Amino acid sequence: MDGSSMEAAAFGDHVNDDGRLYALPESENTAFLPVFTSTELMVEHFSKVGRPEFVIMDVPFVSFLEVTSSINAGNTP
Repeated sequence: MDGSSMEAAAFGDHVNDDGRLYALPESENTAFLPVFTSTELMVEHFSKVGRPEFVIMDVPFVSFLEVTSSINAGNTP
């Protein structure tokens, strides 16, 4: 991996309803945002979960970690 990651907004449309949160559930009411190492993997995943459209954001993985850390600390944009 060259240090870049592919991500999309956590909330988006679904083929069967208005919208949903596309986070991966975890224990104790937490969740993970899916991050991908390639556009192909991202398209494959969202096709399987029924997300018809999304914008691909190509960002340095370190930036994703910094933003996530800031949000987890309670500093939302």
